[in-house]
Amino acid sequence: MAGLSIAKGVDKAGLARISEGLVIALAASLPWSTSATAILVVLWIITFAPTANWVDIRRELLTSAGGLPVFLVGLGLAGILWSDVTPYERWKGFDSFLKLLVIPLLFVQFGRSGRSERVFLAYLLSCVVLLIATTAIKPIARCGTCSRDMRWVELSSITMCSLRTLRRKAASS
Repeated sequence: MAGLSIAKGVDKAGLARISEGLVIALAASLPWSTSATAILVVLWIITFAPTANWVDIRRELLTSAGGLPVFLVGLGLAGILWSDVTPYERWKGFDSFLKLLVIPLLFVQFGRSGRSERVFLAYLLSCVVLLIATTAIKPIARCGTCSRDMRWVELSSITMCSLRTLRRKAASS
């Protein structure tokens, strides 16, 4: 039984390769930037949708791993509708739940490709590089604008403080 697809006449093999590459890049960007991650998610969905097999998506949604995120989004929606806050505050509380809907699509993506190890390795290497970078920059970043508790400071803040400190040291020399 052939599955339904959104686009006909599209190079589905090429789009599938691009889609896999975007997910690998997405995993690598997760520890670094929420903006880059959001852009990559949109690009991934654009390349994934024409190649999506809706029968596979439906099958994945009927499994416990694929259906749980949808169930949690439903619970979040019920909780948001139950609250008595402004519609804007309701939306701001609900928009983080919508990110869970990507999980079943990722299961479908890597259920057909078998390259999930690359995604995990990209994420792991990115986390290790971020850990090394923050550990190397932390001793340099001792300026007045930096937080005393460096555990919660983002890499960009640490980098900016490090650059300010180096600039001050260069100016005083």
